[in-house]
Amino acid sequence: MSYHGWLQQVVAPYADPGRTFREVDMSLVSFPMLKPKTDHFTRNGPPQLLICLFGSLPLAGGIGAGVEVWLPRIFPHQPPMVYLIPLGNVSLRATQNVDLKGMVYHPYLAYWSQRPGSNIVELLRVLMAVFAADPPIIPIAAQQSRSPALSPTPATTVPQKKSMEQELVEARKLLNEKLNEMFASLQQDLTMESDKLLGENTLLSKGADKLKEGLTRLKLEIVCIFWFLTKCCRERQRMRLHKQKPKGKV
Repeated sequence: MSYHGWLQQVVAPYADPGRTFREVDMSLVSFPMLKPKTDHFTRNGPPQLLICLFGSLPLAGGIGAGVEVWLPRIFPHQPPMVYLIPLGNVSLRATQNVDLKGMVYHPYLAYWSQRPGSNIVELLRVLMAVFAADPPIIPIAAQQSRSPALSPTPATTVPQKKSMEQELVEARKLLNEKLNEMFASLQQDLTMESDKLLGENTLLSKGADKLKEGLTRLKLEIVCIFWFLTKCCRERQRMRLHKQKPKGKV
């Protein structure tokens, strides 16, 4: 089976198969280092068979970061889920946009549904620029060189500072999760309301068709009744004329 034939099959269960097909295809053209697959997404809730774009993204300093872009079933009405994966002799560090599990947070994702032009290619380009300014992937040697080997006095203050940073990252993560949940819930409500209105419009359309059919039958019955009454009147008139004729002599 060809690549496009396979892709047409795997996007069929999605909310918008045509848009999903174009998004995946354009992403692979713009980022040749990415590849598509279908796999069970198990990071959040029960396993779901989803489309995943995986590969690597070039970051600052020649460092490559493994990336996974998972597309939820209601894509593009809900944003992709992006994760970074350390490759080689590097480690993942928490930043404003990435937590320690590699999950990516960014306003582009939070406001995905509110931006009509949101797409995967632009998202990845925005994230590459963000990661270049604040790298979430750094060499292990560089990370070790950040903390002094022998420093008795800072040793008591560094954990406290790290704890404050962790709390800030966790707070941002929680805020982004809440925003994503709110937007997802709002989008679901809008989708349900749209489906409800569509169903009501369908019922109204069927009702209009039935009414039109009933009017047609009524018109036909009126024509038949009118024809029957006309026939009866003619027959009655004929009988009257027949009675009024003089009888013949015997």
